[in-house]
Amino acid sequence: GVVLGGGGLFLPDTNANNISGWQWAISDEQIDRIKVPVIVYSVGYNFFHGQENTKRFQESITKLIEKADFVGLRNRGSVEEIKKLLPDNLRQKIVFQPCTTTLIRKIYNFEKDNCSRKVGINMAFDREESRYGESKIAILNQVAQAMKRIADMNYEIHYLVHCDTDLRFLPYLERQKVKYEVDYLVDSLPDEIIKCYKQLDCVIGMRGHAQMIPFGVGCRVISLGTHN
Repeated sequence: GVVLGGGGLFLPDTNANNISGWQWAISDEQIDRIKVPVIVYSVGYNFFHGQENTKRFQESITKLIEKADFVGLRNRGSVEEIKKLLPDNLRQKIVFQPCTTTLIRKIYNFEKDNCSRKVGINMAFDREESRYGESKIAILNQVAQAMKRIADMNYEIHYLVHCDTDLRFLPYLERQKVKYEVDYLVDSLPDEIIKCYKQLDCVIGMRGHAQMIPFGVGCRVISLGTHN
């Protein structure tokens, strides 16, 4: 079979193309040639505010869902947005299938002790124009000032790096004279990532997985939302 996911694959710009209009550049003809079961598993609809669906995107998604044996989207907002794009006969195929990262405690069977006074933060810089708009510098300065106040309350700050572009926030922390440790998680194995997040009391996250992973291990989460 073919398993597609997880991840926020239903988005128009990280692999911009006119073949499908979303991250997997697969044509309708190629979808037709698939002869094995297709599973769409815990995928997200990650359009930013102001980004609009194209006719090609809608046609491709409809073709994929028509072909698929199971279609699970990782949050209820994504479920509702994709249903809007489909004909009535396909809408019942869409189900809520949470990302497995949100179920880490269920899978590994552990309880988390929240008393470390360690706060994690992650900022994202892919597609930064869509995330921050014209207020980028002001937003980054304000978040850094907030982290300074948290550090001054005797919390230990951990900066969580999911990909190398996340490191662009460090100069803002340094200008505010925030004491912090960097937890560099790029290419880390799952056990290493879980160990890192388990030590934290609270995570302030911009990336989806900087919210889903701490939720899954039992951290408190504050979302820095940039799309629904």
